[in-house]
Amino acid sequence: MNEWLNSVRRPCTRRNYMRVMMDFSAYVKMTPQEIRASRIVDLGNPDILAQGGWESKVKEWYNQLQGAPRSRAFKYFAIRSFFRRCIVNSKGELGKDLIQVDKHRIRPPGKLTLAEVKTLCEMAEIRTRAMIMWELKTGCRPETTANIRMMDIDMTQGYPWIVYPKQSKSSDTGYITFCDEEAGEAMLLYWKHRGFGDNGDLPIITAIDYGSKTLTKKPVKAESISHSIMRVITVAKTKKLVRQEIRAYGLRKLFQTQMEAAKVSGNWIKRMMCHSVGDVEGAYSQADLDQMREAYRSVVDGGWLQVFVPSKPEFSDSDKTMMKAILDAVKTTSPKQFEKIRRTETLTNGSSPNLLRTVMREM
Repeated sequence: MNEWLNSVRRPCTRRNYMRVMMDFSAYVKMTPQEIRASRIVDLGNPDILAQGGWESKVKEWYNQLQGAPRSRAFKYFAIRSFFRRCIVNSKGELGKDLIQVDKHRIRPPGKLTLAEVKTLCEMAEIRTRAMIMWELKTGCRPETTANIRMMDIDMTQGYPWIVYPKQSKSSDTGYITFCDEEAGEAMLLYWKHRGFGDNGDLPIITAIDYGSKTLTKKPVKAESISHSIMRVITVAKTKKLVRQEIRAYGLRKLFQTQMEAAKVSGNWIKRMMCHSVGDVEGAYSQADLDQMREAYRSVVDGGWLQVFVPSKPEFSDSDKTMMKAILDAVKTTSPKQFEKIRRTETLTNGSSPNLLRTVMREM
């Protein structure tokens, strides 16, 4: 039992698997240990029909389940995982084709579009917007993001920033990704909002103490990142601003899709997304840091990951005077007031949003 639970990486999935196992045990009126022992006995029976006894029971249990196809399939996969891990005999795994499920209904395409990402960013508050931008522009999974510290980001060479996932910074062939200006601006605004200075040991995203409703210096949990993004997606779905099938993980799907469309090497994409590269491919594909950075820069310059429309305005003398006055005022403004100004995306006297964007770059 412990071996099975320890094989499940995410704590929230582990808890859900436990709930499913309790429901299944109640249905067959046996404990997990008794189920395991019974399965082993059946496998040792020379009668072929007796060996398939648990397959029949799982089919009966699956057919009486209520709920959405995705929910029912998740429960079946949880039980199949139990039989796979808890039975010592290799034949203990339930047949992969035991339950016929429609994978397109279980796992709908969750890739977002850049327009939908823009909608989410406009709806999100400072911290969640930083999460959305970071997940999209770096391709990091929430588990990786939660472990990245300030010292793991090299900002000395300008944009794109070089990001070293914590566990592989010393490895020449390890994971490495990058962060462009849009995501960098979102992160800088969040860091200014949370304070704490420039301590290199600080996580790039810190947790919230919901009791006192204050920011802490503790690293955020991976599931909290996913939940924060999903809350914004849910509100957007309610207002029918985005498609119903999208998920928070769609940001990584969009990252890979856009990288592939920009003709970036598949092995380079894997290293950016912290995916393992095959033994042979890993041995022969030795990407140089500068090469990967230039490839990422070409993707950014090509607009493949551009959420907001870029522009290079030419300012008049009056605009430049106003820009200096606004910059001086913003530097003495609280983060909440500055965020309120930013959300309006317009300035007084008919000035364009480009002026505010330039002000943000000057900070």
